[in-house]
Amino acid sequence: MRPPYPQEIVDAVVKEYEEGAKTKDLSVKYGMHKTSIYHMVRRNGKKVLSFSESKRVYKIDEDYFVKIDSHSKAQILGFIFADGCLRKKTKDSGAIQVVLNPKDTDYLEWMRLEMKSERPLWFLRREGKDGKTRESAWFVTCHQKLVSDIRRLGVTERKSLTIKFPQEDQVPREFLWSFILGVFEGDGCIYLGKCRNGPTIKAGVSIAGSLPFNLSLQKFLKESHDIKSDILTRPTKQDLPISILRIDRVADIMRFYDLAYANASFKMSRKHEKFVEYRSKYIEAPAKDGEKPSYELIERKPFDDKMMAHLKKLARTNGMKT
Repeated sequence: MRPPYPQEIVDAVVKEYEEGAKTKDLSVKYGMHKTSIYHMVRRNGKKVLSFSESKRVYKIDEDYFVKIDSHSKAQILGFIFADGCLRKKTKDSGAIQVVLNPKDTDYLEWMRLEMKSERPLWFLRREGKDGKTRESAWFVTCHQKLVSDIRRLGVTERKSLTIKFPQEDQVPREFLWSFILGVFEGDGCIYLGKCRNGPTIKAGVSIAGSLPFNLSLQKFLKESHDIKSDILTRPTKQDLPISILRIDRVADIMRFYDLAYANASFKMSRKHEKFVEYRSKYIEAPAKDGEKPSYELIERKPFDDKMMAHLKKLARTNGMKT
């Protein structure tokens, strides 16, 4: 077929192209060159797909990160901030990857369904240098609209030591705690233990991240909700240190839990269960005016004679009466 083409042929080609027909197949079907098809599409005000888009097999909600306007989006963005990876392929292309232990597959599946991705999770088994076999679960998308939006929201390549806390125009304040929950689920932990021979349990919440990120997070926690935290730094092979934000006080841990999980769209079970276990050991005492709530252990383990003797000796050494 030679130009000029009948209008009904042009309309049919453009319609089929928009519905996902391959340029190669249309060229054979209508007996025209691929360049003619591109011209038709452009002249009708439609978008010509890039090479990577034309090769696409799996669909996804490409507008998912255009705007953070839900708790689910904020939580997933926070998780990508912490534990996701932005791979750069070429100047104009890249990929978003999230790799977890297979025991957290349900979390990746939730992310996949939230983003309406048709691409299934895939699993990889590798043998490490120590001879041990390790398995991993992968969520991957190469859609350039998503990659571009993620970059605009603050995620960069090799971000571990440089990533910054999001601004108001990136993550609105009403969704900020869902974002923090995602960060905690990605790079945070809660550990439980017992003070040696003591009457209480020991717990702590920690979040690893870049120093600029944790300094901003610490400021937000203190100024907005009076949650006290400490920041530890560890040197790295690069010039920049890695930092760990720690929350150790009982009332602050409880406050963090209440705020972070208030609007949780999905919970990483192994971390949430530790919070639930910790809360189950305390009962909240009535708060005085202007003060934080206090918490009392439901069951207290008494000091044994050996620990009491040690404490009395320590007290006398410091000039205290026993």
